[in-house]
Amino acid sequence: MEYQFRIGSEKKLFEFTDSDGKKRYEYVDFTYILSPYDVRLWCDPTSEEPDGIWRFDDENLPVMSFYNPEKIFLI
Repeated sequence: MEYQFRIGSEKKLFEFTDSDGKKRYEYVDFTYILSPYDVRLWCDPTSEEPDGIWRFDDENLPVMSFYNPEKIFLI
């Protein structure tokens, strides 16, 4: 069994265009998940594939979006 932990989140503003060309803007929630091999960014509430994957040695790992250590509980 592979364990995964929520370690961060962020909201991103997206632009959507309907079939009439009318634009609307909406914030979308994303969650950072820590797995044994990497960190993955998932769109909430459901998504079939991650929106981003980082290895632990990646210098672009988005640590500023991670929760404070006090908030991360590993049970």
